[in-house]
Amino acid sequence: MKSYIQGLITGGVLVFALFVLMGSSGGNQVGRYSISTDAKDGKIYQTIFDTKIGKVIRRGVKKDGRFYE
Repeated sequence: MKSYIQGLITGGVLVFALFVLMGSSGGNQVGRYSISTDAKDGKIYQTIFDTKIGKVIRRGVKKDGRFYE
């Protein structure tokens, strides 16, 4: 009975370690995009930049100062 419980615990630890290692192999996308917002002459300029590939994804201009509508 003791070896059975020891085998169960060992198997559980191995399965847990396998899940942890498989989960950590995926790419991390946190911090990939940078958002810049500037205001000038009553216009709001917004740029979304992809830091991984080094390209601008989107640029936008809001002509009036009511940004939150």
